[in-house]
Amino acid sequence: MDLTITNQFDNSLLGRIDITGDISYTGATPSNNELAAEIAKKIGSKQEFVIVKQIATKFSTQTAVFKAVSYKDETSRAKFEVMTKHLKKQAEKLAKELAEKKEAEAEAKQKAADEAKAAKEAAAAEKSTPTEEKSE
Repeated sequence: MDLTITNQFDNSLLGRIDITGDISYTGATPSNNELAAEIAKKIGSKQEFVIVKQIATKFSTQTAVFKAVSYKDETSRAKFEVMTKHLKKQAEKLAKELAEKKEAEAEAKQKAADEAKAAKEAAAAEKSTPTEEKSE
C-alpha cells in the first residue's frame, strides 16, 4: 500500500490533525485499521488516536481517497468522537471480560490462601499430637 498525504491541517481547537490523502493498493481495499496503522506510522502518532472517517475508492482502479483525523491525546478523542451502538457493545463486552478475569484471579488467590492456611493448620496439628510410647 502506497500512502500519500495531500493535506494536513492542525485543528488545535479540537485537539486533532485533520488528514486527507491518496492511497494506491493491490487486491482488496485496505481496512480502516490497516489504513490507520499506515497513517500513524507516517505522521508519528499512536494508532489508537487515528480515526479513519472515509475511504472513497475510484472506479476500476486500485486507488482511493481517504479522510482521517489524528487526536493528540485520549481525552480529546473521547470528547469529540461519537460512540456508536457497535462500539458501545464492544466496550461493554471488553469490560465484562476484564471483570470476569479479575474475579477469577481473586478467586484463585483466595483458593491458594485457603490451601496454604489448611496446610499450615495440618502441620501445626501434627506437631501438637502426642506420640505414643510403647512400654514393655
